[in-house]
Amino acid sequence: MVTFPKMWIPVALTLVCTHLLVNGFEGEQWSRVQQLREQIEDSEAANIVRQGCLEPYVTVGDQCLFFATFAELSYQDARQMCHSLDGELAAVLTATRLKNIIDYINENGIAGHSFWLGGSDAAQEGVWLWTDGQRVPMGAPFWGFVKLDVLEPDGGAAENCLLLNADGFHYFRDSSCSLLRTPLCMYAQ
Repeated sequence: MVTFPKMWIPVALTLVCTHLLVNGFEGEQWSRVQQLREQIEDSEAANIVRQGCLEPYVTVGDQCLFFATFAELSYQDARQMCHSLDGELAAVLTATRLKNIIDYINENGIAGHSFWLGGSDAAQEGVWLWTDGQRVPMGAPFWGFVKLDVLEPDGGAAENCLLLNADGFHYFRDSSCSLLRTPLCMYAQ
């Protein structure tokens, strides 16, 4: 029998349900999933709080964030995963929030991951918006440099999704939405 730390139970259940939906399931399997869901909803695991954030989220500055370092997904799949955890891909509205996130990434040994954020210019090229419709901050200190004198975003219509790029010290980068990267979820409060 596989066991998970309590904080991973909702994530594991989501992955199992997704697997069953994609690959098909039979009545007995679905019944077992329903039993597991009821057990989780009735358990303290569903209500664990860590520094003011529900698991699996952690407090980073004034946000509840989940760095899903076990997954590498396309932008759309990353959004769906965050939605399944009552969240959204993270929005970084201030330089302080960006600093807090970069500090957390470096302090927790996850600097090798590039993280999807909830920004895109797919609706209108060059107009970067968060998933809630707010404008993504442009220029320094948010966006990284392509070269010493060329600031991101630089990908045109081929790169419409926002990424904290590990190779760019976790500053904003425009990227192809089909790349497989790590979701950075923000709890939808």
